[in-house]
Amino acid sequence: MANSGTAALPDDIILDILCRLGVEDLLRFRYGFGYEPISDDYKLVRMVLFKERGGDDHMLETEVRVYSLRTNSWRRIKDFPFRLKYIGRNGVLANHALHWVVHSDIAKTFVVAFDLGTEEYRVVPLPDGLGKVNNMSITALGGSLLFVELFARWYS
Repeated sequence: MANSGTAALPDDIILDILCRLGVEDLLRFRYGFGYEPISDDYKLVRMVLFKERGGDDHMLETEVRVYSLRTNSWRRIKDFPFRLKYIGRNGVLANHALHWVVHSDIAKTFVVAFDLGTEEYRVVPLPDGLGKVNNMSITALGGSLLFVELFARWYS
């Protein structure tokens, strides 16, 4: 089964993976689902977010595991390579990589991709004009990653 790396996973695959997890797991973690065509495998990436001992209450450390549907097993992989203040929603799949919006103590806002084939992280350069945005979201459309700047206006 092959796809472009941007199609949604079939509902039965997602349901099968989620049924193997406890409900509490869904509340404490960030996830990303994706298909990796070279190994012909569906993968679930799970990031555990927790506070660093003795550290700033808002700084988060991570532990990352990958579930392979083909092998029906979890493996721990290299932890997320950034100290975080916040990591956005679950991963967005585009071009066989999962993407997350990250807010860190070093850079205000950036996007990190996790390549499902190599299982390596990389920082995705932001489009011009988005380098100083604090309120951004991402989504996938037609094989491309879309950056969405969010604005809020308060009226009295």
